[in-house]
Amino acid sequence: MKTETLQVPGASLYYEVRGSGPVLLMIPGGPMDADGFKDIADRLADTYTVVTYDCRGNSRSPMQGSWDDLTVALFADDARRLLDAVSTDKADVLGSSGGATYALDLVARYPGRVRTLVAHEPPVSELLPDAARYHALNEQVGETYRSQGTFAALQMFTNGVGFGNDDPPERAEQTPEDAAGAGPDRRQPGPVRRAADPDHRQL
Repeated sequence: MKTETLQVPGASLYYEVRGSGPVLLMIPGGPMDADGFKDIADRLADTYTVVTYDCRGNSRSPMQGSWDDLTVALFADDARRLLDAVSTDKADVLGSSGGATYALDLVARYPGRVRTLVAHEPPVSELLPDAARYHALNEQVGETYRSQGTFAALQMFTNGVGFGNDDPPERAEQTPEDAAGAGPDRRQPGPVRRAADPDHRQL
């Protein structure tokens, strides 16, 4: 594996490259960074040139500017710039959770850069019959983050989408990622980035 850094407008993207063959770009979502794909990337490196990375403002990819300027389109543009940096050929893309939302925007606007897309659980609430409920949840998660911090916002999100429960969480000296078994929290301060509203703003 080799590690690289790509300078993009307003950010510096940390990324990792493994293996050889056609490019497979793996886009993380939420608090996840490149480390979350490590095991599967290692397994696929004998078939693909696997590219994993930290999205801007997360973990090892510092950003400039305001969190309010982050949009799905901006994250998709970062993914396209990363593809351009590693290959001129069409790539296979896997996006997970929020990363799947970025990947859908990527293939919609840059179809010539993507051969196959696997969109794993994209939180695209616009397609749901109760979209208004999730719009309200997004607003509540954002407000909770600003007033109570990451742990409370993540708890509200997981409860709101049916992965948690309504009981108050037990607070231990650990991050939400530790509690979920996802390892250490290396994020920069910023909002819980899970879903997008109709004008592509990131919440």
